[in-house]
Amino acid sequence: MNIFNIAEKAVPFALPFLLVFSRTTADFTVILIVILFLMKSFLNNDWQWLKEPWLKLIYFFFFYLIFINAFFSENVVDSLIYSVSFLR
Repeated sequence: MNIFNIAEKAVPFALPFLLVFSRTTADFTVILIVILFLMKSFLNNDWQWLKEPWLKLIYFFFFYLIFINAFFSENVVDSLIYSVSFLR
């Protein structure tokens, strides 16, 4: 069975239980899902999801966090670190 099929069926149900046990394992699982999704997009050469309107709004919001919000903060370095890691 393909690893993508296993991940599509098992991980969405396992994630709430992982949040109960440890936030670290839940974060690791989310990162693993992102990596698998990007691998699947690369292997299938399917990049249509980059043109979705909600993703364009996320680009704008990310730009706002990094270039506008962070520089008006009292602690610029901490705000930049938080802004970059916000959309993990």
